[in-house]
Amino acid sequence: MSSKRDRESDKRRAAKKERNRIKRMAASTGRTQRPQAPKAPLTLMVNFPGADGLARSGPIVVATWSVPTALAKILAQSGHAVPKPIVGHMLVDTGASKTCIADDVAAELGLKPVGRGNSFGAHGVGSVDRYFAHFRFSMVNQQTSEVVVVDRETLVDAVPKLRDAYDLLGVAQNGFPVRLIGLLGRDFLRHTKLIYDGGSGSFSMTLRLDGMKAQKSNPNLPVAPSNP
Repeated sequence: MSSKRDRESDKRRAAKKERNRIKRMAASTGRTQRPQAPKAPLTLMVNFPGADGLARSGPIVVATWSVPTALAKILAQSGHAVPKPIVGHMLVDTGASKTCIADDVAAELGLKPVGRGNSFGAHGVGSVDRYFAHFRFSMVNQQTSEVVVVDRETLVDAVPKLRDAYDLLGVAQNGFPVRLIGLLGRDFLRHTKLIYDGGSGSFSMTLRLDGMKAQKSNPNLPVAPSNP
């Protein structure tokens, strides 16, 4: 029969053995499940031909509007032509609470209004058509040269006569007029860090992908040059 001292000694050895087992398991788990390093934010730098160029055009980036995926399938299955995606420039607008589509783009894509939204601008409050559309914005990862694409199918408000108003500024790229297809609003900009350098005629936008839906580039959708 073991003595009380022997029983206490056995308990201490068992406890020590269990502690060592737990330490080995923790060390093994740490080696096999190391936390992944966070992805570096992507930065888009856009340079304009001097400070006057940026002041005239405002900060603009290339993007694409197209019909929603479900609508494209319905059109294709019924034998109708699917409207081609429209590539153009979006004006980075911190005064716009949401990303907006130009009304002429919505009409060219054959989109039908799904409701009405309220618009507030320099001319006061107004009511505008609301559409369900596919928005695409791309950036190039300078480290890997991979094109990272942000795709969204979402409700957007239309801006009436946006293209007509912007055309009056006479903004051109490589000798061709820049087509403004919408406004990049704060719902998108909340995921970015925006630096506007008016003196040098450039701005940069750092995109953080953590809170955004992103994927690799879709070769079926065209990508226009990012510099105006």
